[in-house]
Amino acid sequence: IIFDEIGTIQECESVFESLNSGVNIITSVHCSGENQFFKRPVCKKLIESGAFNNIVFLGEQAGNIREI
Repeated sequence: IIFDEIGTIQECESVFESLNSGVNIITSVHCSGENQFFKRPVCKKLIESGAFNNIVFLGEQAGNIREI
C-alpha cells in the first residue's frame, strides 16, 4: 500500500494498522528537508515505531535521490 503525504496522527494510525495486518507499505511526506522531517510529530512517531527499514530524501530534480 502506498500512503501519499502522511500528515496527521489519524493517517499515522492507518499506517500502523496496515503494518499490523502484515502489509508492506511506502509512505511519502512533503517537507523542506531532514530537519523539518525529524521535527514533525507524525514523522517522529513513525520513526520511533521501528516500522521502516529506509528513509529516502529526494533532491530538487525529479528522480534525484539526495540521501537514503
